Amino acid sequence: TKWLGNMGTAGGVWLRYDFGAGNAVAITQYRLTSADDAPSRDPRRWVLEASNDGTTWATVDDKSGSDQTFSGRFATNTYSV
Repeated sequence: TKWLGNMGTAGGVWLRYDFGAGNAVAITQYRLTSADDAPSRDPRRWVLEASNDGTTWATVDDKSGSDQTFSGRFATNTYSV
């Protein structure tokens, strides 16, 4: 699925995925894929957080300190956590 967030908003943008109540999931890796159009729209910095209750959040992976890159259009990067 292609998703574009408006980075003009204060504090950036966020995306939430809910696995459903009572469905605890262990995260060991995740993948992001660059889009087909503009490299300037590729994700560069982010923080992945997880919660068991939707209130208390823990950082799973933090890529906010350095720009991430993709090798081209529709390139998928895998991040282990």
